[in-house]
Amino acid sequence: MSNRKGSVKIRGESRNPFEFHDPSHSVPSRWWRSAAPFPVMAVIAITIGKSSRMIALKAISLALAALSYIVLILTMMCKRNPQKGFIVTISGCLTAGALLFSLIGVNTRQYLQSRQSLKYTQSYFYGIFAAGIYILVVILLVVYTAIARSISLSRHDRQTVEYTGIILRTITFIAFLTGGAGVYSAVEGWSFMDALYFTDYTVLTIGIGNIAPKTHLGRSLLFPYATAGIITLGLVITSIRSFGKNIRHMKLRFELQEARNTRLEKKNSARPTHHEHNDSITLSSILSATTFPQTSEVVELQRIRSDFNRRVQWEALIFFVVAWFVLWLLSAAVFRRSERSQNWTYFTALYFTYTSLTTIGYGDFYPTSNFGKVFFVFWSLLAIPVLTNLVTAMGEIGVRTLLRRKSGSGLKNWSDTGPPGNYRDIEKHAEWDNEHLDD
Repeated sequence: MSNRKGSVKIRGESRNPFEFHDPSHSVPSRWWRSAAPFPVMAVIAITIGKSSRMIALKAISLALAALSYIVLILTMMCKRNPQKGFIVTISGCLTAGALLFSLIGVNTRQYLQSRQSLKYTQSYFYGIFAAGIYILVVILLVVYTAIARSISLSRHDRQTVEYTGIILRTITFIAFLTGGAGVYSAVEGWSFMDALYFTDYTVLTIGIGNIAPKTHLGRSLLFPYATAGIITLGLVITSIRSFGKNIRHMKLRFELQEARNTRLEKKNSARPTHHEHNDSITLSSILSATTFPQTSEVVELQRIRSDFNRRVQWEALIFFVVAWFVLWLLSAAVFRRSERSQNWTYFTALYFTYTSLTTIGYGDFYPTSNFGKVFFVFWSLLAIPVLTNLVTAMGEIGVRTLLRRKSGSGLKNWSDTGPPGNYRDIEKHAEWDNEHLDD
């Protein structure tokens, strides 16, 4: 299929007989705009059910989710009694997700009992994904709350782990996507869901092209919108990278502290007790021995730092390689089934997911089913950051290998130049060196 052929059929719905028919496009637009400030709630645009009771329950779900995210951000910022704030967030997200699943189940049952023609809309699938994300947020918060209670983190460490920058930048990015979809829906006359599909592959630089602006105003707006969207996406990816780097530095500090404590314990156990025959051992000599470590101790700490950096970088590379292949191979199976009306083979789906995952975006194949479009939005929002981090991990290992070959053994250089003044200086120098290796 070519882009020219696909661009004509913008409002077309899939002919899959297992879908709810919903001709309304105004209601989901209102729900998307009201939910835009919140990353998870931005996918709450479900229009199943037209009764006032259904609308009231959806409004309650939206309000609970909004309150939960506000409490979560305030809890991370104030740093006081986080357990209560997390419990409120968990309860709100769990209730919001349960309400959405209940609405979907009740409405589906009513349609099945009435034996009407079934046609699942994009709004229906967005609602299912939204409820699933609510439950995922609940699970992650429960795990983190349990871990935070089992170990004691300092205020600085909590600030490192509870990084609000990711949430705030993600809110901005999702609001930018949904806001742009609302604008293009009005300018181009598209449905809001198709406009969201367009803004997604535009900002992520995939550029499938089966939906493209035709009006002069729409094409003119593309210049500032795409530029600002790519910058916003870069800020999100940068915050994710910064969070990972801070976590890595915190773990390195813990390992260096543990190694220092172990060496001090060995020194104290090996030092003779204070009796009449060793009165010459004074407190100043003990402090001097502690403050100025031997060269072997400095070499040991540098070895720990080097091994830690090498291990973490390889773990990151392996993780993102596996994630990339999972997103490529498994998503191809999903697209093959969702696009069976186009007679896609698994190889065709592999071709489409590869060109989309690498942001090549030829546009000769694209999803046309309602589920395929919805799945593409969520899949691309996850796949592009994974690809970016994969390239970053490969670059870090490559740069580290070149530096090691160029400078030789770093431990030998340390032995030649002499150790820093104390263990804290060693830790600071190790963190400084680690930061510059990352950069």
